[in-house]
Amino acid sequence: MSQNIANKSLLFILFLSFYITLFVYIYRKETELVGIGALNIVHSGTMLFIFNSISPLISDSAFLSKNWVVLLCYITVFSSVVLYFVSLVLVNTTLFGLETKFMNSYGTPLHLSDRARDMLELLKILWIILFFLPILLLAIVTNFENSIQANISELLPSLFKGNYGNLLSIIPAFLTLSYAAIVIWLSVWQIQTANEFSKLNGKDLLRK
Repeated sequence: MSQNIANKSLLFILFLSFYITLFVYIYRKETELVGIGALNIVHSGTMLFIFNSISPLISDSAFLSKNWVVLLCYITVFSSVVLYFVSLVLVNTTLFGLETKFMNSYGTPLHLSDRARDMLELLKILWIILFFLPILLLAIVTNFENSIQANISELLPSLFKGNYGNLLSIIPAFLTLSYAAIVIWLSVWQIQTANEFSKLNGKDLLRK
């Protein structure tokens, strides 16, 4: 068991090092395109790592009987990781497609219009934020599962009876759900921006 934890910790540190390095690369003009492409590959490995970590929990017959707050948190992590991957695919496909089609006319690396550049810079920020937020949410739900549970069926009768003391017990759950909602909102914003970015064409390029 301890060996398994050590292996997973080592993998996490390895992936973290890769991400930090690539986040630096995507902000350097000469390595931006390569950095985004490599980020896509590394994130694919991260998805497999996360799904491998979660799969034993999901395959457990008791998983679906977990508190609804916990389940929503797992769904949030799963969704954000997938949307992150999709956004990277959309951006990479667009950038490599534009470079292949217009490199002879516009040169390389490509010079994006202000509108296109603003979208790409926003995506970079979201990629960094949405790398850390789901990991923290997963850490919260796996280490503090008992603290973030909320039982509405027991809470509502207490409120109707004027017993408001139980409200304090759902504060951790409320804060965790609010955090999960922020992750989902940012993930949706990310995929919408990536989808808009995927519509770029030669008109969105500038000559040197």
